[in-house]
Amino acid sequence: MTVRRTLGRKVMLVAIATAGLLLAPRAAKADGFLTPFIGVNFAGATGTTLVNAADDNSKLTYGVSLGYMGKGVIGFEEDIAYSPRFVAAAANVGQTNVFTLMSNLIIGIPIGGQTGGGVRPYVLGGVGLLRTNVDRSLAAVALDRNGIGFDLGGGVNVYFSDHLGVRGDLRYFRDFSVADDSNAIGIVLNQGDLDFWRGTAGLVLRF
Repeated sequence: MTVRRTLGRKVMLVAIATAGLLLAPRAAKADGFLTPFIGVNFAGATGTTLVNAADDNSKLTYGVSLGYMGKGVIGFEEDIAYSPRFVAAAANVGQTNVFTLMSNLIIGIPIGGQTGGGVRPYVLGGVGLLRTNVDRSLAAVALDRNGIGFDLGGGVNVYFSDHLGVRGDLRYFRDFSVADDSNAIGIVLNQGDLDFWRGTAGLVLRF
């Protein structure tokens, strides 16, 4: 009888421990992501609205984001984008392209967990490089420039499985530089005047 009682207690303790493990919340883990994207630039220095930018491909931008979300909420991202025709050609210059390289802090909430299907809204902000380049210039001054700027924005990731999802994203970019009118030659890319919005959609590869 004593042996049976002892065995019964052990079985009960094992059952309680197992149930506790099953019912306990899963520990948050880090998850990485790679997001190729495409979209448009609008407002600010682009001189166009979102509707007009979406109607043609003159404000097209594309790039990739690579990063991770540590413990499901806070993460880091490197965002690289290129806009081949940011500003159309003018009387004295050719068309202007813009390259951005931003390092961002991300805050997001994984609704539905970090595995399987789910939704993760997020906000982000960071600093980095904003480079403008003119295809050709008939003016005496150089218009190519590397500037330091910031971006702020947010969006949402929608996951269909452990490794695949889609992203919608909206960000504002602005140059930190102090305005300098000495480069004003019929275009709006004076130092300190480079600002614009970027709206994109992308494929999210989670790993």
